[in-house]
Amino acid sequence: QDCPIRVKLTADMIERLGAGIQTKLLPPADRAALLTDGYALVKSGNMAPEALLKLLSNYSDEDNYIVWSGIADILGGLDAIMSDDEEMSKNFKAFAKKIVIGLNHKVGWEAKETDGHLTVLLRGMMIGLLSTFCYDDNDVATEASKRFAAFQADHNDMKSLPSDMRAAVFKINLKNGGAAEYNIVKDYFTQATDNAERKFSLASIGHSPDAKLKLKTLEWAISGEIKLQDFFYPMGSVRSSSTEGRDIAWQ
Repeated sequence: QDCPIRVKLTADMIERLGAGIQTKLLPPADRAALLTDGYALVKSGNMAPEALLKLLSNYSDEDNYIVWSGIADILGGLDAIMSDDEEMSKNFKAFAKKIVIGLNHKVGWEAKETDGHLTVLLRGMMIGLLSTFCYDDNDVATEASKRFAAFQADHNDMKSLPSDMRAAVFKINLKNGGAAEYNIVKDYFTQATDNAERKFSLASIGHSPDAKLKLKTLEWAISGEIKLQDFFYPMGSVRSSSTEGRDIAWQ
């Protein structure tokens, strides 16, 4: 049986390959493979995380969906680990923001007739990443707020807020808002017509920065109003929202 081979890059190799990544002279398959190899080696303890971050810093102009799948995995994994250290987490989020924000200007929020299947997938992935790393960017917050308001005015307005960006837009508005935004997202749970729509509320509502609202979400999760098989969605959203949210959920 064939065994997978991972290529461990030296600092000099990362430096030289960086130019090929930035200019895209390296094809997408190679740009993606460098990331997946590096991430696997970091997780196995065979490569320093700093080396992976150095490699990752070359991808701020990336626009390929397959490559971004690798970037998203790495950003999500490292973000979860670094949440234990507030200062390190803050610095990592700033680093990730520099990489993610460029995609916002390349892909945009608005669907186009020329979009291919992978572009549609990339846009949905991008908005999810924006909700984690760029929610406080003025342009991102403004766009999300506009679409959030349009959707509240008409829940049938799928153009303003398609299903693939709904939970992420809810998260951005919750993170930048307060009790008003929290209540709107919570109310949508009862207003939605099917369980798939209700899950958009459940999976995002814990991201309010207010500790009291996080606790309120957890109490709601076990109140009996939410189906037993769905209670873990709001609990998970509180847990993943911040270090404080994780501690509240654990308690």
